[in-house]
Parts: sequence; C-alpha cells; structure tokens
Amino acid sequence: MSTNRSGLVSKSRTARGASMGLVIACCFVLVMIVVGLFYLSMFMGGADEIRNASSAGALNLGKHLIIDDEFKVDPAAIPDSDQFNDLFDKKGKIGLANINSIWAKALLAEANAEQMAADGQAGSSKANADAMFNTAKQISDLLADKVSDVSKQIPVFEKMSEQNSARMLGEEAQVKALKGFWKTSLTDRGAISNLEVPGSAVMPSDSAYSALKLVDNRLPGYTTLQLNGKKFCFVPFADKERTHIISKSEFDENTEAAKAIDGAPDWGKAVPNTFSCQGASKNQNAAIQNAVACVVCNPQKVYKMSMPHAFLHIKLDDNTATWLMNSPTPPWTRQLKKLQVEQATN
Repeated sequence: MSTNRSGLVSKSRTARGASMGLVIACCFVLVMIVVGLFYLSMFMGGADEIRNASSAGALNLGKHLIIDDEFKVDPAAIPDSDQFNDLFDKKGKIGLANINSIWAKALLAEANAEQMAADGQAGSSKANADAMFNTAKQISDLLADKVSDVSKQIPVFEKMSEQNSARMLGEEAQVKALKGFWKTSLTDRGAISNLEVPGSAVMPSDSAYSALKLVDNRLPGYTTLQLNGKKFCFVPFADKERTHIISKSEFDENTEAAKAIDGAPDWGKAVPNTFSCQGASKNQNAAIQNAVACVVCNPQKVYKMSMPHAFLHIKLDDNTATWLMNSPTPPWTRQLKKLQVEQATN
C-alpha cells in the first residue's frame, strides 16, 4: 500500500513539474511574441515616419523648384536673350513658371514667318524666327539642367525631412537624403499647360491656329506642335492644382526613358514637371528603412499667349518705277526743247 502511495505521489509531482515547465515555455513564447510585435510595430511606425518625412521633403522641394533663383536661368549669359526680356520674372530670371511663355513667343514668331512666306513676303522672317527658336532652346536646356541638379535638390529636401519626427527609429533619428532614386518624369501628358490662347486673332492664320491643338483654350503639355518646320513642346501644369505627391508607379511609367514624347519635339532636353526623392534614417539600415516620394510641380500661374513689346518693322525699298508715256509729246517737253534751241542760238 505504501509503495503504491509513494508511486502516486511521485507521478503527481512529475505531472506538476511538467505542467510548470509547459507554463514557463508558453510564457517565454508569449514574451517573445510580445517583444517581436513591439519591434515590428516600431519598425512599421518608423517606416511610416520615413515615408511622411520623405513626402514632406519632396513637397518642399517641389515648391522651391518653382520659386528659388538657384533653380532658374539667368539669361544674361545667353546671346540674344534680350528678345525675351519682356517675359522674365521680376528678378530677370526664367524658371518653371514662365518657361512656357518663352516658347510661346518663339512659336508666334515661327507662325508669322510661315504666313509671310505663304504671302510671298518672307524676307528675313524665317531666319529671325529660327534665331529666336534657337535662343529659346538654349534657355530651355539650361533650365532642364538647373531643375534636375540633385546636388541642389538634396539640401532643400533635407531642410524639411530632418524636421519631421523619426523617434520610433531612435531618439536621434533623422531622415536624410539617400542618393538612389533622384530622377525626373514627364507626367500629365496631353493635359493643359499654363498658357492661354485668348482667341484665333492671336495667330496669323486659321491653319496656324488649328495646329495648336487647344484644350479649353489652353496649349496642351508634352504634346508636339509643329509650325514652320519647327516642333514645339510645352510643360503641362493642370489648372487649379497645387504641387502634390503622386505614386511611384505613375512616376515610373512617364519617365522619358520609359515613354518618349510622340513626335520628338525639337526643344533639346525635356523640361520635367515631376521629381522623385529618396529618404532614409541615418541610424538604420538604408536598404530596409527608406522611402521614395514623387512630387508634381505646379506654379499655379497662367500666362496669355502673346508677344509683349513686339513691333512690326516695315522696310520700303527704293522706288524703281518706270514711266511710259503713250500720248503726243507733252507741252512741257516742247517748251523744254524750245528753251534748249534758244540757248543754243544765243
């Protein structure tokens, strides 16, 4: 009897010990799960912070790409740029906001030269219009380089991204620029630009007016327009739309490498309206904790298509008319001959 009791006591102690071990193991697993969930939440929260900070930095960059002088062209160094000085901003610069007005004036010059040639009065109009086009192209190319300069973009991006909280990644964590995905894109293709055409009277002919392919009286953007043998292209800026963030997929499918503009415009380097930035926490693995933000710029300013301060130069050649008299000898001719005879007699 005692043996059996001893055996029962031993089995009971063994069962309680096994249960205790199972409870401890379960507690350990639960603790590990809780700790894992905590770090996962910190990781996910940190990822959100990086995305928010990157978006803030991108929006700040989008604003400054329009207003800062370092992203504008100083036309003083460009020969013959004074023919566009009526279109410069108040500081005498050319940026994303007014680049379309530069191209519009060059387009009007080509349209007028085309019509003058059709009327048989071309003169030097084609050469002058082409010179204006080439100057506009130089300005446009310089602007494309200015706004695409990553070395100037990064300080503007970080000025805002560093101010955003990234504490879930560490007390001293800040979102800095990661030089991995800083590119440009050409979005809103076919949408309106910030150039309004008041009416057909602006153009020298109906054919030139119809070639503009207007959308709600506005010139379309990233659509090739051809006049007088030149292919023009304008930057789209949707009406009543602020500078804003778009998805990376939309950005990628509209890069110049992914999809060239139909008709291959003659403007040289494409002037972009969309820019991508990449941010990462400085105290985390950049390959894991980083975010890409893509921003579409919009100056929210509309210009009317015109040639401000322009004038017409009318050149009158020397008179080469020849008079043919089909009548009896005029009286004044007879008097002149009589006078000559009298002088000879005297």
